[in-house]
Amino acid sequence: MYKLYYSPGACSKAPHIALHETGAEHEAIRVQLHNPAGPDKNLLAANPRLQVPVLDDGGQIIREGAAILIYILDKEQSPLLPATGTERGRALEWLCWCNASLHPAYGAAFAAPNVYKNKSTQDDILAMMHGKIQKMWDDADAHLAKNKYLAGSDLTIGDILMTVIGQWKVPGFGDNQPVPGPNVQRVFKDVISRPSWAAATAMEEGQKKAA
Repeated sequence: MYKLYYSPGACSKAPHIALHETGAEHEAIRVQLHNPAGPDKNLLAANPRLQVPVLDDGGQIIREGAAILIYILDKEQSPLLPATGTERGRALEWLCWCNASLHPAYGAAFAAPNVYKNKSTQDDILAMMHGKIQKMWDDADAHLAKNKYLAGSDLTIGDILMTVIGQWKVPGFGDNQPVPGPNVQRVFKDVISRPSWAAATAMEEGQKKAA
């Protein structure tokens, strides 16, 4: 049985959804990322980097969100990540776009008030990140104007990770959050309507402890 270490609202929700999509037996273990009393012992034991997600597959520990998603979907032979060919290439491209471009931009915006003490510097970084994030949403929207989903006609894991990230609100942006366009919003709606999204959301909100 898989064990997934997660924090509510974090990018760990994507592998949580992937586990529900595949129907794989799993236990979801909630950890506290910012614990005033010290590092969360469960998370520290699984990942000394103190980051989520972490996947434990019978003692095989896998870290980094994209690696976990690829591992789960390949092992479970899920159509969310095609096995071969150009279809796999496109799915991996958009998964990596979410993981290596969109996610870090949001991360930098979240971190700005903690990293930079000078308010003017904070504002400059937030303005830069806002523009960068908005451009990425605009680029994705233009692509989705010509494609049903990120990788083509079928939904893949990139669409799910994009939707997870798309729900984030950066405190430093206040009421001026980047706005995904209508085609991106269409994909959000499709993903959020899936039973896997509802199941992972319910579990992360504490209504269930394991699946």
